[in-house]
Amino acid sequence: KNKKSKMSIPCFIIARDRVTCLKEMVAYLNQPQTGCLPIIMDNNSSNPELIAYYDTNPCIVHRLTANYGNCSPLFNTPHCIEGHIKPDFLNEYDCKNGYILTDCDLKIDHIRTNFLDTFREGLNRYSWATKIGFQLRIHDLPDTDIGREARGWENGNHAPHAYLDGTNFIRAAIDTTFAMYRWIDPPNTALAHDFDKSIRCADLEAIHLGWYYSENNPPPPDELYYLKNINHDGFTHYSKMTKTKFT
Repeated sequence: KNKKSKMSIPCFIIARDRVTCLKEMVAYLNQPQTGCLPIIMDNNSSNPELIAYYDTNPCIVHRLTANYGNCSPLFNTPHCIEGHIKPDFLNEYDCKNGYILTDCDLKIDHIRTNFLDTFREGLNRYSWATKIGFQLRIHDLPDTDIGREARGWENGNHAPHAYLDGTNFIRAAIDTTFAMYRWIDPPNTALAHDFDKSIRCADLEAIHLGWYYSENNPPPPDELYYLKNINHDGFTHYSKMTKTKFT
């Protein structure tokens, strides 16, 4: 379903088997104030709870017949896996005014709903940037192996030297964490996925849920289902750590 204005920015959400965080993200993005049109790209999920959620038609859902991994559903050609066809999303939706790509394992419903205004400001100010996204919260990470490693990795992105021109914008890499991409004409669209041409908004902090799992805050059942059912090549570094500890 599509009840949003035609001026809404397509927001492509990569999903596989996770339910709770996806539902929360879609509910947030479905608010008219966000100016976003949530579009789920499902990587051949099997979780019955998630499939039942799709049946409620929460937003536009594309159920792919293969697991295309993290950024592949958006940037790879429609025939990138033999025997399977996926939509050419960047042509199917109006992305010329920008588009968003994100994983679903983030908590963002505490962020002000006019965040797109800040995203546009950043892309207008820094013409070299191909994408702009949220900062990642680290000040309250638990004292666990994952928490310590994530804090160590992200500390530099919170340091004074990371700020651009004394503004609220930071030069910091972004992978498939929530970010708005500047339109780049095909066949060079994949250039937009350049980690090093990214900026973040210092006062818009997303919560990376996987960094907070601990003995006192174990992964929910749908996260455990995801970890048990993803193929080995699809694991990220932090997912491997979580799987080792909790499954």
